[in-house]
Amino acid sequence: MNCRSISATNDATVRKLYRLPGDIDLVVGVPRSCILAGRIYT
Repeated sequence: MNCRSISATNDATVRKLYRLPGDIDLVVGVPRSCILAGRIYT
Protein backbone atom coordinates (compact mmCIF):
# COMPACT_ATOMS: atom_id res chain seq x y z
CA MET A 1 0.00 0.00 0.00
CA ASN A 2 1.31 3.46 -0.88
CA CYS A 3 0.57 6.20 1.60
CA ARG A 4 0.75 9.97 1.24
CA SER A 5 0.62 12.70 3.79
CA ILE A 6 -2.31 15.10 3.71
CA SER A 7 0.07 17.82 2.52
CA ALA A 8 1.36 15.67 -0.36
CA THR A 9 -2.21 14.73 -1.34
CA ASN A 10 -3.21 18.39 -1.27
CA ASP A 11 -0.25 19.39 -3.45
CA ALA A 12 -0.95 16.64 -5.99
CA THR A 13 -4.64 17.55 -6.15
CA VAL A 14 -3.99 21.26 -6.60
CA ARG A 15 -1.43 20.56 -9.37
CA LYS A 16 -4.04 18.60 -11.35
CA LEU A 17 -7.04 20.92 -10.92
CA TYR A 18 -6.46 22.43 -14.37
CA ARG A 19 -7.52 19.09 -15.88
CA LEU A 20 -11.04 19.33 -14.48
CA PRO A 21 -13.81 21.12 -16.37
CA GLY A 22 -14.90 24.44 -14.91
CA ASP A 23 -18.61 23.62 -14.83
CA ILE A 24 -18.64 20.88 -12.18
CA ASP A 25 -21.76 21.01 -10.01
CA LEU A 26 -21.09 18.14 -7.62
CA VAL A 27 -18.05 16.39 -6.14
CA VAL A 28 -18.61 13.00 -4.51
CA GLY A 29 -15.94 11.19 -2.53
CA VAL A 30 -15.66 7.41 -2.67
CA PRO A 31 -15.18 5.99 0.83
CA ARG A 32 -11.58 5.08 1.64
CA SER A 33 -10.42 6.32 -1.73
CA CYS A 34 -11.02 9.86 -2.88
CA ILE A 35 -12.83 11.62 -0.07
CA LEU A 36 -9.80 13.73 0.82
CA ALA A 37 -9.08 14.70 -2.80
CA GLY A 38 -12.76 15.59 -3.32
CA ARG A 39 -12.78 17.69 -0.17
CA ILE A 40 -9.65 19.55 -1.26
CA TYR A 41 -11.31 20.43 -4.57
CA THR A 42 -14.36 21.91 -2.89
